[in-house]
Amino acid sequence: MPHYRLALFRALYHAYGWKVLTAEHTPDPRGLLLSSHEPFMEYIPIVFLQNNLNYPTCGLSALDRLPGPIALMSEFSLRFPLTYLFAAARHTGKIKRLGFHTHGQNLTHPVGAPMAFLSDALRVQLFKLADVVATYTSAGERWINSVAPGVRTVTIENTIDVGNVRAAAATATAHRLGFPQLLFCSRLLPEKRAPLLLELFDRLAPTYPDLRLVVIGSGEDLPVMLRERRKRGDDERIVYLEAIYEEKKLAPWFLGSDLFIIPGHGGLSINHALAYGLPVIAFSDERGSFHAPEIEYVQSGATGRLVEPTKGIDGMASEICALLAEPDQLDSIRTSIPRYVDDRLRIETMVHNFGRVDAILRS
Repeated sequence: MPHYRLALFRALYHAYGWKVLTAEHTPDPRGLLLSSHEPFMEYIPIVFLQNNLNYPTCGLSALDRLPGPIALMSEFSLRFPLTYLFAAARHTGKIKRLGFHTHGQNLTHPVGAPMAFLSDALRVQLFKLADVVATYTSAGERWINSVAPGVRTVTIENTIDVGNVRAAAATATAHRLGFPQLLFCSRLLPEKRAPLLLELFDRLAPTYPDLRLVVIGSGEDLPVMLRERRKRGDDERIVYLEAIYEEKKLAPWFLGSDLFIIPGHGGLSINHALAYGLPVIAFSDERGSFHAPEIEYVQSGATGRLVEPTKGIDGMASEICALLAEPDQLDSIRTSIPRYVDDRLRIETMVHNFGRVDAILRS
């Protein structure tokens, strides 16, 4: 399973006895660290189309391995054949209770596009076949309630092990190379649009000659990033580090940075930054970047700043300059972030919210 889910699944196992069904063998996870060999994990054979982690195909083996009719909580995706198989199994009684875990509406196709309409229509029909739908954020629950009020929904929130992050931060020493220090820490996939960070650097460098851009991550866009730095004379103010998974090694970079920058798709990297109390700068909606539901956690004035997508990188640079010019406002955001994280983004919050799901699945 993805390493960032380990703490959650461990807590769900201890709280409710939930086990995790996972594939015996997985393809290349595209730079994602996987965890295994936990007492709550049970391995089953799953075939992946073209050896792609996103497309598990054979779920019959999963159903055959189930110890009689049980309750099943499944990650939801229209790309997963298992989504349809589990819905059918619930209808036939092979599965006693079924829950889907989802962000809600389509977040891939532009709003109003025909594919978005078709995607949402299919989602709703599948949600109706489940006993409960757990949404990543309240935005997902609101959308489902607006289009399918008969579907039982529970907002779970979506986060990482904040306690582990804070423990690492408590013993780390900030690693600062200059001011301002901007941090990007995520997989270097095309949807992250990491090369735009170099354009942002170009806009800010004349104003801040001691600027530092720190990029931590691995992925298919790394060669592009390295090429762009070479075009800038291998400027030492642009720092690249391969993916780091040990929190104690990440902590100094987060503590030494002033802002966390998301030029493209934003997901749990938002939570990661907020767990360190680091303000996040991102585009506000899918016209600037298709986001995961965690974009809801970037709230202007409270946890960072959202930039109108039509303003592009120039607008993001202007927003950064404006915020850095208002140290009191920046300090206010830094002060408010820990309270926000405590209220919404702890593993304990997710486990508590999953308690409502557990009650429905056991009913």
